[in-house]
Amino acid sequence: MPILRPLALLTTLVLGLSACSGSTSSESKREAFVEVSSVPSKQPVEIQLNNTKLDVTTPDARNVTYDSFCAPSQTNFSVVTCHIVASVNFKLASGSGSLTLCVTDGGSRQCGTSDQGFVVVGLDFKS
Repeated sequence: MPILRPLALLTTLVLGLSACSGSTSSESKREAFVEVSSVPSKQPVEIQLNNTKLDVTTPDARNVTYDSFCAPSQTNFSVVTCHIVASVNFKLASGSGSLTLCVTDGGSRQCGTSDQGFVVVGLDFKS
């Protein structure tokens, strides 16, 4: 029985590394659909998905390729959960009004709205 514990640990490591391969691997890239709007419109904003940043003018809707952060479940190694932390903020100090950010990936969608100049949303989904 003592050999089973190290074997289970090794299996967990292999599965974890294949689910969370390094950011230089093409397997760690995903594409999310991102929508951002503001009132008033035509505001320059910065969008960030995990470590991917881009500058757009509101309203904007597009697919964004980003580095994913995924990990296998501790109880079921075949279930992998991916995480996105997305944010948007006004680029100009004079920017004011409300911002809305929606992110869709893996069949899940999360939106947030704020009149504080920035919005942060988190999205978890099974891969």
